[in-house]
Amino acid sequence: MKPALIRITFILLFVFMASSSKPDNQSPFGTPVDIIFCLDLSGSTNGIIDRMRNHIWDYVNLFSNCTPRPDFRIGFVGFARPSFGKDNYYVKVISDLTHDIEGLTHELLKLRTQIEKGDQFVGPALKVCNEKISWSKRPEAIKIVFLGGNGLVTTGSEPYVKAVEACVAKGIIVNCIYLLNNPVAGEQGGWEDIANRGNGKYTSMQVKFEYYENLGGFNMERLFTLNKQLNETYLYYGPIGKDRWKIQRADDESIYKANSEGYRYRIQFRISDMYLNKNSEWDLVDLHTKNPEALATIDRNFLSDTLKYMNAGDLKSHVIFNKSKRNKVIADIRTLLAEKAQLVKEKNLEADKNMKTFDITTINWLTETLVAKGFVIKE
Repeated sequence: MKPALIRITFILLFVFMASSSKPDNQSPFGTPVDIIFCLDLSGSTNGIIDRMRNHIWDYVNLFSNCTPRPDFRIGFVGFARPSFGKDNYYVKVISDLTHDIEGLTHELLKLRTQIEKGDQFVGPALKVCNEKISWSKRPEAIKIVFLGGNGLVTTGSEPYVKAVEACVAKGIIVNCIYLLNNPVAGEQGGWEDIANRGNGKYTSMQVKFEYYENLGGFNMERLFTLNKQLNETYLYYGPIGKDRWKIQRADDESIYKANSEGYRYRIQFRISDMYLNKNSEWDLVDLHTKNPEALATIDRNFLSDTLKYMNAGDLKSHVIFNKSKRNKVIADIRTLLAEKAQLVKEKNLEADKNMKTFDITTINWLTETLVAKGFVIKE
C-alpha cells in the first residue's frame, strides 16, 4: 500500500473511531426532563389556567437551581373545552414539549380563564399525551405528566386503564390531582387509580387557593423599570421578530400583575445563560454577538420604522450601543436581585411553601423525582 493511501486510511479510521465513541443522540445539555401538564379546562375547574400561567416560571426557577442542569422542556394539553372539538373528544395540544417557555406562556395567555361547561374525557386526554407529544427518546430521560381535573375517568372511547398502560410502557410517570368543586361520590377513586397505575402521586385540592409573598419593602417598581429598560435593548428584525418582541412584553406584563415572585423568576431566567444571546433569529443585538457581519444581510422591511432608514454605519453603532446598555442594565438587575436575597435573609422572609396549591404540590413532586434521580437542588 502506498504511504499516502496508508495515511488517508489511518485518518479515516481515527475519525470513525472518534465519531463512533459519541452517541448520535448525545445532547449538549444534561439529562432530558420532559413535563406535560394535562389539565381539565371545563367550568368546574375555572381558575386552574390562571395558576399555570401565573406560576410557570416557578418551574423554570426549579430547573435553573438543579445541578447538573437538566435539558428541560414543558408542554401543555388541555381538555374538556367545547372549542377543542367534539371529534377530538375535546382534547387539544396547546403546546408540544418546548424549550421556549416564553412562547408557551403566550399560548396559555390566549386561553379564556373561564367557561360555563365542558365534557371531560380523561382516557382520550392521556392517549393524546402519549401519542401526540414529542417525548425524548433518550433512555435516561425523565418523562412526567401532571394530570389535573375532576369528573368520572371512565367516559370516552379510550379506556383510561389502557391509556395509562401505554404511557407507562413509554416510561411516562402519571401524577394526578383531583380538583375539588362539588365532588361527586366515586369520582376521586378513578383519579387515584390512574396515579397508582401510572407510578405517580395523587392528591386532591381546591383550585382557587392562593398565597402571596411578603416583599418586605423590596422595590418592585424599580425592578419593573429596569426590566423595561432591558426590553428596550431588544431590536427586532426578520419575519418573526416583531411577534417575538410583542410576546416578550406581553409575558412580562401578565406575570408582573399576577405574581411578584414569578416575575422575579422570569427576570432571573431572562438574565441567565439560558436566555442571553439565544435570540439571534429575531434580535439584532444577539445577531451581532453571534455574527457581526450578518447585520449587512438583514431585510430592512422587517425593522421598526426607527431603524429601517438608518445607514449601515448608524445601524451598527445603534446595535453596539444597545448591547452595552443591555450589559449595564443586566448588572443593575443582578445587584437589585442580590439586595432582595439579602433582604429575605435579614428579615427571615423565606416563605414556607406548604400550602396546598397546584403549583406548590407539583413542584414538590417534581423536586422529589429530580432528587431521586441524583440531581442536587440549591436552596
